[in-house]
Amino acid sequence: MAIERASIYQALQGTTAPGAGSDGVQLCFWLTLLSRGLAYVIAVVCIDRLAAAREPMTRCLVTGSFALATVALTYARQVNNHIFRLAVVSALLLIIRSQTRSALVAAGTLIGVGYTIDLGLGPVLVLSVTGLVLWQTRSLRAIALLLAAAFPW
Repeated sequence: MAIERASIYQALQGTTAPGAGSDGVQLCFWLTLLSRGLAYVIAVVCIDRLAAAREPMTRCLVTGSFALATVALTYARQVNNHIFRLAVVSALLLIIRSQTRSALVAAGTLIGVGYTIDLGLGPVLVLSVTGLVLWQTRSLRAIALLLAAAFPW
């Protein structure tokens, strides 16, 4: 995900943020916060939306335990791709419940992005989501739409 970090670095250069030559510690802080921190927030919001069907106390406990009692918070502090995979899979869990055309395109896009984040996990992600969509819809058109949305990534 070097492209993502490069685009954040370019955006930081347009503001008063420090450059790579002036203060590397501050630059690393901002790059980590704006990339990993955002992915962490996306994952927590997706889990919260998944738990929204439950009663408020259960929803609060599920979201809070995911946010604070798992390794997700640790991943948010490190510069690696684990937190991006977590955000992608969390969003997939949220989207895959719907069987609409737009949900299939969004899920296909997410599995394509998930494939590019980690080439080792990518095939497993594609096969498992494709199998789940096939089981849910029993439609080859849905599979074709899902894989067509994933292919460009």
